[in-house]
Amino acid sequence: MCPIHFDGKLAKATRTAIQAAKAQETIDFADLTGLIYYYYNDLKAFYHSENCILHDAGDFLRAKAPAADYQAWKQALDRAVVKQTFSAQWHTAFKWDTFYGNNFTATPDRQSGVSMYIPQSSTLGNHATYQNDIKKLAWYYAVWQ
Repeated sequence: MCPIHFDGKLAKATRTAIQAAKAQETIDFADLTGLIYYYYNDLKAFYHSENCILHDAGDFLRAKAPAADYQAWKQALDRAVVKQTFSAQWHTAFKWDTFYGNNFTATPDRQSGVSMYIPQSSTLGNHATYQNDIKKLAWYYAVWQ
């Protein structure tokens, strides 16, 4: 049970878009192939999609939710975010694209800059840990339940 309740416009828009996206899926977990991700949880030199964690919320909802729900979410995000910037490159000390590959194209219309864990099968990669950890966050209860 989560003691915090989100009633903000962004939380409501996110919940609506996620529920609509889930209703369109024919499988238990969304296919995240090709979507922008901000974290890759594996130190091996071989890329495996199940290790992509924390996907771009906007890219996920743009690809998976109905257009009207995505647009309502995008408007709520634009009102909630004070400043937005965009970069098509990773700006880290670590050479991300050499190590993991460049599996997606970041463009301003695809990248919201907000990451989100999207529940996946607990039999893939390290998702069992994330499945439990996400349930400790109020945001999970605001948008996924």
